Amino acid sequence: MLTHATPSRGLILIIDDSIPSIHALSGGLGDLAEILFATDGERGIRLARESHPDLILLDVEMPGVDGFGVCRRLKADPATCGCTVIFVTAHNDSEREISALAAGAVDFIAKPVNMAVARARVIAHLRLKQQTDALERMHDDLQAILDNMPAMIGYWSSDLRNRFGNQAYLDWFGRRPEDVCGAHLEELLGQGLYQESMPRIQEVLAGQPQFFEQSVTTPSGGVRCAQVSFIPDQKDGETEGFFVLATDITARKQAEMALRDEKEALRVTLNAIGDAVVVTDRAGMVNFMNGVAEELTGWSMAEASGRPIEEVMDLRDAVSRSRVTNPIRFALREDRAVGMAINSVLVRRDGAEYSLEDSAAPICDESGTTSGAIIAFHDVSEVRRLALKMAHLSQHDALTDLPNKALLNDRVRQAVHAAERTDAKFALMILDLDHFKYVNDSLGHAVGDELLRAIAIRLAGCLRAVDTVSRRGGDEFIILLPQVASTEAVAQLADKLIDSVSTNYEIAGTRLQATFSMGICVFPDDGRDHETLLRNADAAMYRAKQSGRNRYQFYSADIGDLILARHALEKHLRQSLDQGAFSVFYQPKIDARQRRLIGVEALVRWHDHNGDLVSPAGFIPLAEETGLIVPLGKYVLLEACRQCRRWLEMGIAPLRIAVNISAAQFAATDFTEMVQTILAEAGLQPSSLELEITEGTMLIDTDHTRRVLGELKHIGISVAIDDFGTGYSSLSYLKRFPVDVLKVDQSFVRDLLTDSNDAAIVAAIVSLSRSLGLQLVAEGVEREEQVERLMALGCDVMQGFLFAHPMPAETASGVLQHWTGRTVLPGD
Repeated sequence: MLTHATPSRGLILIIDDSIPSIHALSGGLGDLAEILFATDGERGIRLARESHPDLILLDVEMPGVDGFGVCRRLKADPATCGCTVIFVTAHNDSEREISALAAGAVDFIAKPVNMAVARARVIAHLRLKQQTDALERMHDDLQAILDNMPAMIGYWSSDLRNRFGNQAYLDWFGRRPEDVCGAHLEELLGQGLYQESMPRIQEVLAGQPQFFEQSVTTPSGGVRCAQVSFIPDQKDGETEGFFVLATDITARKQAEMALRDEKEALRVTLNAIGDAVVVTDRAGMVNFMNGVAEELTGWSMAEASGRPIEEVMDLRDAVSRSRVTNPIRFALREDRAVGMAINSVLVRRDGAEYSLEDSAAPICDESGTTSGAIIAFHDVSEVRRLALKMAHLSQHDALTDLPNKALLNDRVRQAVHAAERTDAKFALMILDLDHFKYVNDSLGHAVGDELLRAIAIRLAGCLRAVDTVSRRGGDEFIILLPQVASTEAVAQLADKLIDSVSTNYEIAGTRLQATFSMGICVFPDDGRDHETLLRNADAAMYRAKQSGRNRYQFYSADIGDLILARHALEKHLRQSLDQGAFSVFYQPKIDARQRRLIGVEALVRWHDHNGDLVSPAGFIPLAEETGLIVPLGKYVLLEACRQCRRWLEMGIAPLRIAVNISAAQFAATDFTEMVQTILAEAGLQPSSLELEITEGTMLIDTDHTRRVLGELKHIGISVAIDDFGTGYSSLSYLKRFPVDVLKVDQSFVRDLLTDSNDAAIVAAIVSLSRSLGLQLVAEGVEREEQVERLMALGCDVMQGFLFAHPMPAETASGVLQHWTGRTVLPGD
């Protein structure tokens, strides 16, 4: 084995019984690909099966199995039929060339070898072999484009189920795209054609593109010939499915046959096909064009007749814009079929450009003499544009068109490598919008999406061309600054971003304001790899949120310590839940005017590992963030119901116990069923339970809220709106939701005596509750003067430290017996 290059550059297999020929080809082509060789046909076939070469250079005259036999066996073997075969031979007679083409070869290299020509052909075929257009899943809005393409296009998943197809399926198989969607490939092809296609299907699912011709019997009984491409759709090394492109080449095949018979039949046929066709004489002068060719080139047949093919078909390199040799010239000069160079475009007479697929071949008369050449081509601009668009979508966020996570991660890694080489710094910013959920919940996701797009535009407008702003998902953005002069410059940009984003937005007739919390870290001070940088920027952003939001925070070691402490707290929280370290305290609700016991609110408390009580503000937000609030809330509800039942059995009655319900609990689809199960387990009547829900929780999903509240009302459970007056939405929901109690937030009660605005708000809430027939409870009452003012405003039921602090059940029992001994719940 001779190795001249790395496998990544491709693999060429030389099968030749002449060692000098092998050495000559290896030396001339070794810089293009890895070289393998075999000196006889049988060994060459085995080596091809084992190595799957990109290109096979095959000698004709060999002992044992000759080149034609080797080629036929390679093409008949599914493991090697996809290999490109070029004969290297000293014979150039037409009979041998026809035999070679019939055996499956695509090209010839004459002996003695002209190495420049050989290299050009090998390069062209290697490029063609390595070219793969991996089209991703089509979007619905591209269906119209697909339906108007002159080809049958579809996508089949790895389990051979159709994902989409265009209108051409109706012509080819008599089934509409919507009828094909979801169907198995065997249902469409029929058992015979399906079995015939299985080897190629297996190859494409293994990641190998397939290109072949196939005859298909249409529903009307006719036969169509198609040029078919199977293109694998790969993600992270796995093939998720494959694209199918089938171009009708029936007319082209018929045209090729007609050319051998008579010229007039050629003209009639070529004018009827969908491909563009141009015919030239031996000098390359145009003597025939069909209508499609006239349309694509902008030349009429009368104008083009007698002109050089280069003038009529202006082929250019898509990048350099230099002229490209027309395949007609190769066909005439080398007397063989050829294709157009990759990455070429046709410039029409009026300047419009088209990407083409084409093939050219010499025209021979009955005596075998070349009399001219023919080129057939069609426009594939839309297909290539579609491929580019799908490639773009795979690396960009669909909502904002910003780089997505995959593209950002790649650019961060590049920034790390560049900074390590140049001993430079770069910065990473993570931005999380403050309270964005309120926009979606109150105004809808359409408004939220439009706001995100507007914010993305403002962020991009503040950055340099070398910077990257990416949307990581939801309401979070990441900014990469690959070149930073100083942390002061980063801070100035952060201020600029905050000012830009916080300016008002006009969306759907609504004026909105947005702010964000930003975490910033700098390479290499805050991390030397992409994962550490992202983690530390996240930690800094979390600190910014804790510090009051609408601000930025650079990462520092103490922030890392804070995150570690937070993780430790979360772990301790989970352990405490498992070990029963939580308890329920109780605070009475009193009718202050008559000094009657109205009910009790259950409040969760946590004893840490030292036995000290942890403030709910220190663990409830974390419990909500981690999802632990759901099992914790269930525990509190069950324990409160059981305790209420014990008090009722002690004669402390009638009594209603109130329990706070989190948004995560309320959103569960089985919430009502869970409450009923707990009531049954505790032996408590529904009328003794009151559930407290915040305004924000009720407004997250109004349809769900209306349904659940209706179920609770039907059961007999009371519902209170907790922290009433602090919400952000219209009060119209009060008449739509079946609620029983409003709890005036303690923030209004605290400054009731000193703030006329708070007094006015409380008075308005009292008036509102009366008009809607709702009970009212004031929270946070601590002074007799507050009691007198609340009663004067019309609010009698209160809760606060003036009457009792939250207390364990044992202590609460005596307090409740004291209140129960004085009077009972009104109306019971």
